[in-house]
Amino acid sequence: MKHSIEELYKILGDTTHIYSKQAVQFVNQPEPSNLHRGAAYKMLYRVGTEKPFRIFDDLERQSFHYGWMYGEKTWFDSKEERDAYRTETANQAKAKKIRQLKEEILADIKMLIELED
Repeated sequence: MKHSIEELYKILGDTTHIYSKQAVQFVNQPEPSNLHRGAAYKMLYRVGTEKPFRIFDDLERQSFHYGWMYGEKTWFDSKEERDAYRTETANQAKAKKIRQLKEEILADIKMLIELED
């Protein structure tokens, strides 16, 4: 399933772990300007790699699941979902480019027909 990076949280002072909303639901979540050590805050972005990353479901880091990044603000529950989405968006981009080229060619043909008349 496709998710936004804002569904993931970091805890100030813990630079290596990523937490789910479930894990930080009882942790203080002040406004970003009032953060203090131990406060949870939403992630704004994450550099995407091909490797999965752990999302911890509790603060003790006992249970976790994996996520796969697509870009810097979107992640998926499985690699297969991410790859399918990547293929779908690439196909949509190709189709859009083909439509644009087709419109340009038709416009050129119309212009040539008008010039011959």
